Amino acid sequence: DRNVEMIRHKVIHLFPYIFIACIFSNIFYIVSNAFVITNIYNHLLYTVTDMLGLQMAGYDGFFATGVSWDISVLIIVSFIIYPVLCKKREIYTKYFAPIIVCLLLGYICKTSGSLDAPGDWIGVVYKGVIRGFADISAGGIAYELKLLIDKKENYNRYLFATWELIGIVITLG
Repeated sequence: DRNVEMIRHKVIHLFPYIFIACIFSNIFYIVSNAFVITNIYNHLLYTVTDMLGLQMAGYDGFFATGVSWDISVLIIVSFIIYPVLCKKREIYTKYFAPIIVCLLLGYICKTSGSLDAPGDWIGVVYKGVIRGFADISAGGIAYELKLLIDKKENYNRYLFATWELIGIVITLG
């Protein structure tokens, strides 16, 4: 299955970096907490959920890296979006993705007031999963715009590049 192969490829390439980050994070935690054996054992055990990208799947654990929620979301959401993009990329990015982005980001802002705190539980999933779904859909729109820009003259290329930069700044801000 292409979907499983794509996820396997992503995980294989990301895992060494996550593993190293988890190791160093655990070392710093152990040193800063005076080598308490029970805490060390629990944190090392629960770091597995962080290394396997299960942070946003609802599993509890010691999330050593703290910011690996976005990698976890990437893996989870890719299982949903990738097959659709393989079969109906243009329809998804032109029609469904803009609606998904607007509705999901609006839902997050209405229910919690902001897009930050991805570890907050909203209904049946973490806020980070909903945000990640919207962000990845927005990335699909940006890619479709890039393909459109590549076909147009230089003037339009600069105009769309400026819009993309403004969108990135707004998203990160």
